[in-house]
Parts: sequence; structure tokens; C-alpha cells
Amino acid sequence: GVDDSLDICPFASGTANSTSGNGCPDSNGDGIADFEQAVLHDWSDSDSIEIDTESIDSTVNAVTWALNNSVFYAGSNDDEVNMYDESGNFLKLIHTMPGDVHDIEVSPNGSNLVVASKNGGCKVINASTGTIVADLWQGRTNNGVYEAAWSNDGSKVYCGGFDSTLSSYYTNNWSIERNHTELPGWISGIDTTPDDRLVFVASDEVMTGYWTSNGTQYMQVHNHTDYIRVLAISPDGRFLATAGTDDSVIIYNISNKSIIKELDLEHTVHDIDFSSDGGSMLAARGGNTSFFIFRTDTWGVLSELTGFGTTNNNRGVYSADFHEDGEKIAIGWRRGWVSVHMIKDSFIQVEGDHYTSLMQSSWRESYPTNSEIIGVWEKDRMMSTVDVCDSNKHIGSDPSGVDPNYAVKAANYSSTGLWNCTNTDGQIIEIPVGRAAGALLVKAGGVTEACMHAVGGLSMAQLRWITSSSTKSILTTNAEMQALVWDSVVPNDDGDGVPEWRDLHSSCADDEIVFTHRWENKSDLAIIGETVLCSNCAFKDTIYTSTIERFRINVGETRSNVTNGITAPAGDGALGFTELVYSLENSDGMYIVPMVDNYTHGAADAIAEGGILVNASIEASRSGDWPLQTDMRAFTSVDHIARNHNFMKFLLSDPGQIAWEDMGFTGLSLWERYLAYAKLGEDMYSILPDNDSDGV
Repeated sequence: GVDDSLDICPFASGTANSTSGNGCPDSNGDGIADFEQAVLHDWSDSDSIEIDTESIDSTVNAVTWALNNSVFYAGSNDDEVNMYDESGNFLKLIHTMPGDVHDIEVSPNGSNLVVASKNGGCKVINASTGTIVADLWQGRTNNGVYEAAWSNDGSKVYCGGFDSTLSSYYTNNWSIERNHTELPGWISGIDTTPDDRLVFVASDEVMTGYWTSNGTQYMQVHNHTDYIRVLAISPDGRFLATAGTDDSVIIYNISNKSIIKELDLEHTVHDIDFSSDGGSMLAARGGNTSFFIFRTDTWGVLSELTGFGTTNNNRGVYSADFHEDGEKIAIGWRRGWVSVHMIKDSFIQVEGDHYTSLMQSSWRESYPTNSEIIGVWEKDRMMSTVDVCDSNKHIGSDPSGVDPNYAVKAANYSSTGLWNCTNTDGQIIEIPVGRAAGALLVKAGGVTEACMHAVGGLSMAQLRWITSSSTKSILTTNAEMQALVWDSVVPNDDGDGVPEWRDLHSSCADDEIVFTHRWENKSDLAIIGETVLCSNCAFKDTIYTSTIERFRINVGETRSNVTNGITAPAGDGALGFTELVYSLENSDGMYIVPMVDNYTHGAADAIAEGGILVNASIEASRSGDWPLQTDMRAFTSVDHIARNHNFMKFLLSDPGQIAWEDMGFTGLSLWERYLAYAKLGEDMYSILPDNDSDGV
């Protein structure tokens, strides 16, 4: 209904009446063209929902979403057409082709697929069952069929390949309509304009367009210097993009047949796809670990997605397809993997340290929802707190909680979990979601275990003395932490400034206490920081620096490095520290030091004054009796509590607590879960024990 001379999109129907988009598609009917309101997502922080590494054994040449976008299809060099769910989980094999699968296209009504493959494969199959609807090639040659396409009205289907012929078929009876045999080489790309008036085909280094009404040529160009691998038309029919082995992408204005932009991608381009609003174009590269998404208003790089392979033989993406919502991309890897990537804003975002990153898979598997997907990004609590105070959507997760340098607890924090941000007007709600418990380990049966028995265990005050970098004068001064009673904490101190076992008791060895632990980025030391080094104080303490005079051993990445070091022949005299549950489950050859919850006196004096010596156990941790632990905390902006409420509630549920415990931690007591639920506005009185069934 729009004169072609005034129509910005003459090859697509549309009702937009704006100056820049007159006659173009306008899906919301506001008069503004879709491309003028395109959503340009930041894909730089996108993450995979799922990566399938097993269902396909070789290069994935084709991926395409079903019409309803609830599933997608992938085809590869193992001849198979597979179906995956929206997250990228393998569902089933639906069809086996006679050779490598090169292309899969969904019919406009969504009921069928046309699949192109080597060995003369051009078949129409049912999109759900994979049963053959039509064998279009019918054995006319054994040459490869590399490309297929549907007309947008569903009345025709196109196939072409090694025999350099573009064939079109009627879908009402699957008879052949026309063969274009005049093409210069094998066919590697086919697409039609949205109104079906033109069909374009890539053949060798040449791109040709034909009028579909009579088969006459609309245009032909030879602008590539090596063979073209892919051809795609934008959903509004304005642009046509070709790309291939010469590493370039060439974008044309279809209506005036001119080149708009040439892009050098430095590696062979295997696939191109436009987002449904026409605002973004992806270009998938083989031979490189990344691919690009461009914005179509300027043709500048919008984002680069990385991480696709590691070596020359497996690097690259051979196929990719935007989801209709523009927030997900199905990806076929050169190495035979299939994945779905999604923009960060579409996840329930959790930002945290190492402990948080361990939980992503478990949370995804156990969180009972079909509409929300959990994504974890590693970030320290300072940055997470700043982001939350800036009203970002994510959930912070840390064994030390909100960073007090950027927020202060509200007066009613104990009942509400609220923090007030110091540099913005934002508020944060924080809840405990589990225990992060540590344990102190010495070699079993040795002189150090005997020393611990003589001392009577260790108090938290004595652990502070062992680990702190502060001087005696600071440790014995009341401040944000209580002062140590020096003569009680180290009753046999020799005054040399080096913590030694004999400082604790005269029967102990006159050897330096060597504190051993794993890498500091593994979160374990956050437990020490929270409990005895005042990491949430205005004036923080730090763990002592390893020197010749005072040695400290960082044993590396794994917890077993800590325990193996303690049980080794030379382990006597060291004090190991790692997670409580792991220590309990791997305690052979070790003695787990019992603890007293006293921050001023040594264990013996504390017990004499009524303190309790607590032996390490999961129940002692869960109940809160074990002193060497902190709570794993989740926190989010009050502005986004509605968005994040369900997941934070899940963390307190039985499945959420089990997921935390299965990762090697301990959960909260029922009472603490009840109090945490209350901070989320949930009355969970029903979870509390009622052994006599009286309702109280």
C-alpha cells in the first residue's frame, strides 16, 4: 500500500509511517519502524545457559530455532538432525540424513523442516517427529546439497549445492517449479526477500538475485575474492549480507543494489543472522575463538562473544541463530558442541566469589522454575555492593556479606536485613542462606596434637593471635574487637614476637606455628577474615605476611593440598585451615582442633569460666555452636526484590539448603531459616518443629 518510490522497505510489507521507516514492518503498530526501535543488547557479559558436549561428535554446520522458539535444531557432520530445548539441553535425534548436514530451515508455519546434506540430501521432514514429508532431490545426483530455503508464504522451497543449480519446488505437491542452471559454481547461500518477490543465491564468488515471478535476473555482483559461504537478508528486506572464505562480510542495499559496508573479520565467516527487529547482525567465524555482533544502524561492533574453542583444530563457530526475543543465540561449535548463550540481564544474576561460582550448576538443576535461569558471575563483594547500591538487578553472594565501606546497617537490621547505601539513595536487603565453616587441622598422633590436648583446644582469641598481622599493643587494646587478655591467650609467651606452640603451653614444641591454607581467591580465608580479623570493621586487620621470621604456606588450589600437607611426614608442627565439611570427610591422619567461642581468653581459662569446648561436626555448624564459621549471605537492591524474591526464597528452602550442603557446606538451622524468610516478607512458621503437635 506504499508507493515503492517512497517505501524505505520496498521488499517487505509494513505500516510504519515515520520519515526514516515509511512502509517498513511495525510490529507494535505505533507508526515507528521496528528497526528504528531495535533493542541493542550488550552481549559482552552474556553467558551460556547450557553447553552440550556429547550429543554431536563433529562440526555443527546448522542451527535454527523452531517457529515457537521453545526448541531448536542442530545438524552436523555426523549426518544427524537433533532437537534441543530452549536452554540447549539435548532432547532427541529426529532424523538421519545421507551425509553431512549443511543447512536446516523451518517452514513458515513451523510444521516442517527442509534439510540439506551431502550425498544428495534435500528432504522435507516433520519438525516434531522427523518423518519424511518429501524427498526433493530424489537421487538425481549424489552431489552435496549445501543450502535450502522456504519462501515466506510457504508456497515454495529452494535447494542448491555442488551441481551449481538452484532448484525451486511447489510445496502443495512438491513438484519442481524451476531450475537455474546458469550459475558459476556450487551454491552456498539462498534467501528470499520478506515479500518473496526476489530470491538471492550465492554461487562460488558471485551473488545473484532473481525475480521469482518469472526467473529473470534482478542483479548479479562479483565482489568476493574467494567463495561465498553464507547469504542472509534482513527481516525488513533492506539489507542483504554475504560472507565467506575471503574473511569479509559485504552488506548491500537491496533496493538500489549498492554496497553499504564491507567488514573484514580476519577469519572465514560461516554464518550470518539478523535479529528479529533487524537491529543486530551476527557473523560467526571459524578458526577463531570469538565471533561478532554488529549494529545495523552504523555497522559498528556491538559485542564480541568469546570462548569458542582453544586450539586451531577446534576453534570457531560454524552456525548461530538469534532467538525471536533477541536475548538468546543458539550456537553450533566447530568442535561439535551445541550451546545457547543469553544476555546477562535475562538471567537471575548472582555475583560472588569462588563459593558462589561453585553453585551455578546445582542451582540451575534444583531451582524449580521453567521461566528463570540462574547465571553466576565472579565478582568481589566490594563491586557487588557498589552495583547493588546503583540499583543493578543482580544478587550479591558472599561469605562476608555486604561491604560496609559502601553501606551501613539500618537500625532495625537484625529483623529486616536492611542496609542503607552511603553513596546513593539505595537500600539493600541481606539474608543468610547457609554456613561457611572452617576447621583447624594438625597431624594426628604427633607432638602438635599432644600440644592441643595440653592447651585444651583453641579459643577464637588464640586463633586471632596466630593469624593476625597486628602488634601486641593493638591486639590488647579494646576497639571494634575486644582486647586479648595476653597472659590468658599466650600464658607461656617468650616475648620474641613470633607465635610458637610453646607460647601456648610449656609442654609444647618450641617451634614456630606455620599456618597453611589454599589460595586466597578460594574464599576460605574469608571465614578467618570475618571471624577474627574484623573484615567488616572500619579498621580491618589482615592475615600476617609470610616472612623468614614468620612463615605462612599457601599450598595452592585444592583442599587436598592442605590435608595432604598436614598428614605428610613433615606435617607435624603445621596448623592447616580449610573447610569444615571437607575436613570431616577426609580426616584420616588428622586431628581437627576443638574450639571455644571466646574472643578475649585462651581455651583453658574460657572453659574454666564456663565456656564450652565445641568439637567439629556438621550439627555444631548448623546449630551455630561451631565458632569458626560465618554465614553465606545473599543481598539485593530493594528496588529489585520482586525480581529476585523467588530465587532468594528458594535458597532458604529444603532444596536450596540441600544444594548448598551437597557442595560441601552446611545449612542454616530451622530457626535461622525462619528469621531469614521473615526478612523476605514470608511467614514460614510451619517449618519450625512442633514435636508435641500442639501448634506451638
